[in-house]
Amino acid sequence: MANNPMFKGMSKMADELKKIEGITIAEATSVKIMGRSMDTSKEAVEIKKGPIPASAFDVALIAKGYKKVPNPITKMK
Repeated sequence: MANNPMFKGMSKMADELKKIEGITIAEATSVKIMGRSMDTSKEAVEIKKGPIPASAFDVALIAKGYKKVPNPITKMK
């Protein structure tokens, strides 16, 4: 992916993110690609300490109409 111009600078950003300790509880991102802008944000509304129950990963609990698909980035080699 290093040769892909879309990912120019991503390696440097990844190196900087590795320096951060802790977890992100709020994030805002603005991206402009090919003249189109996209803004996204996310914020934690609850933080719990302890083990994650196995049921959280139960495929049977996925809403109808959704399916698991491979990450598209893994196809970009």
